[in-house]
Amino acid sequence: ELANEIGWHPKYLSAILNGHRSPKNAEQTVKQALARILGMDENCIFILSRLNELLNCLILESRGKVP
Repeated sequence: ELANEIGWHPKYLSAILNGHRSPKNAEQTVKQALARILGMDENCIFILSRLNELLNCLILESRGKVP
């Protein structure tokens, strides 16, 4: 669904998400498409992304694996 929303082939999107490709403005393009799919403001997507990073850091810290 995300690839269709952006207008990219699913394999191309996969290559980007896995770090094998890095086209200009890819992050912004993906966030905008996610926001449209979820019916959310793009800023909410950014906040959720940062929250996820914070939670991952807290989990690693609780396991004694500080990044």
